Amino acid sequence: MSLLILDIGWCGGLTEARRCAALAGSYLTPVAAHDCNGPVVLSASVHFCQATTNAYVQEIVRAFYYGWYADVVTALPPVQDGAITAPEGPGLGMELLPDFKTREGTFSRVSRT
Repeated sequence: MSLLILDIGWCGGLTEARRCAALAGSYLTPVAAHDCNGPVVLSASVHFCQATTNAYVQEIVRAFYYGWYADVVTALPPVQDGAITAPEGPGLGMELLPDFKTREGTFSRVSRT
């Protein structure tokens, strides 16, 4: 395997992503973080990449980043000169916009185990 591509939103979260990256690192394999789940997962992925020694690249979907992502959260990970960094602030560096949960067309899905 020459590259491990993972999506934090689908692989089991930050903890499982760290385990996957550690295993890949033991084989000198770089890790790429996939983005397609929204701005909160993107921010978590950026934090993950900045804390992972074998992180190679953070993918972003430009149409989403420059489109609807800003309609959901207070801040996005800044992109400058082709590099993305974690937003300033506690936690993931962002919050959901105050009216996000009450907007028309917004729904909540709860999974129970």
